[in-house]
Amino acid sequence: MSDRPRTYRKKPFAVFEHGTRIYAPTRGELRWRVVAGDAEGTRVFHKVGTEDAARARARVIEADLARHAPLRPAEGPRTVRALSAAYLASLEGRSFRYRERQAAILSRWVLPHLGALEVGPGPRPTPSGF
Repeated sequence: MSDRPRTYRKKPFAVFEHGTRIYAPTRGELRWRVVAGDAEGTRVFHKVGTEDAARARARVIEADLARHAPLRPAEGPRTVRALSAAYLASLEGRSFRYRERQAAILSRWVLPHLGALEVGPGPRPTPSGF
């Protein structure tokens, strides 16, 4: 093993009743990360700027898990517009100028052409041995 320090998050900062975990920022990632598994077994994570925001987000997720509610919206097909909105919401911990620039790029170049396009469930892992 090398003498380089670990850059991944090994231990959660906090663990909640239904398994939602909060990870503190590291040198490589300056935002707090909230990770949970929803009722369908899908891993969901959110990045936020402060510890208080992470705890608030974790409490919302925990309330949804207690009700056995899915953490991802299931109504209707997923579109590029909906995914773009989720992406912009995930930029909460970034600078205002960065968020503003990303929103401008999406609204000018992506959404007018691809906003209504439906997307599938995403890539699936390949079986071992391939």
